[in-house]
Amino acid sequence: MTNIVIKPTGQISKLLIVLGLIIAGWVGFDQDAAGQSGSKLVELCNSVAGDDATYLKDFYVELDAAGPEGKAPEQRFTIVLSKNTEYRFTVCNAEGSQGKAILQLYDVSKLYASTYNPQTGQTFQSFNFQCQKTGAYHLIVSFLDGKKGSAVVIASFVRTL
Repeated sequence: MTNIVIKPTGQISKLLIVLGLIIAGWVGFDQDAAGQSGSKLVELCNSVAGDDATYLKDFYVELDAAGPEGKAPEQRFTIVLSKNTEYRFTVCNAEGSQGKAILQLYDVSKLYASTYNPQTGQTFQSFNFQCQKTGAYHLIVSFLDGKKGSAVVIASFVRTL
């Protein structure tokens, strides 16, 4: 009797990575919670991510304004990312949102990327991240100047490195 071993090709490996990420990081999305239709905001933000990006997951954020102590509220999400893979993270504010969303990507303690540069005050709608280590990463979303706001974050697959 002969044993047959099937080795995945490059395309199948990419597909397995994308499917694994979708399954590993799946969180429900409450479309009724969005001021603007959640699915429309996700579609809009996905188109902003670019034609070279493949949608993986979305994260909806709705935060109140900062309290009397002045610290801006934030929401945290965890996502599993794979080594040797480039991702794009795109943030889009909901229509009528008072605040402008800021997205930061961390591992346990290191900040890897942000849509906000505090030295210049400049904000960006997205950033790419070339993952060098498979593991859990944390997305932290807040709103500039502690304002109340609603936004969606899109995680996308760009390419295998």
